[in-house]
Amino acid sequence: TADNASKMAGAADPLFTWTLTGGSIASFDTLGGVVGGSLTRAPGEMAGDYSILQGTLSVSSNYALTFTSGILSILALDPPKAEAQPIILPPSLSLEKETVVRMPNAEPELMIVFSATEQPSGNCSADTPNSSCSNAQARASQQSHLR
Repeated sequence: TADNASKMAGAADPLFTWTLTGGSIASFDTLGGVVGGSLTRAPGEMAGDYSILQGTLSVSSNYALTFTSGILSILALDPPKAEAQPIILPPSLSLEKETVVRMPNAEPELMIVFSATEQPSGNCSADTPNSSCSNAQARASQQSHLR
């Protein structure tokens, strides 16, 4: 029986091993003298399960081999962590009550709802200097995946 194995996507295949799960060999024989060859696997490199196959594994003519395949699980790599990117608000955006900003270039596309936690004093928008917007404290209050 082929032993199940696993690897990370992109890594080299591990050495495929097997276990004698039934029968026995004669006391005057050795396992190395009776069994030879190596296992192979079904082709593919994408994350998923692939059969471990008999390949060239064989036994001497005094024995019969019944082979049970195993599974090679290829595990997906975790996607790299993206650095946090600042959200640049359009100059025409004014934070009054609640403002919805769609981010179509984000992956996956996001919708962020901004709301003012205090009533801004004066004309407070993204193109207004911070000194004019001293009471405006915007925060992202909700994020929704659109795709």
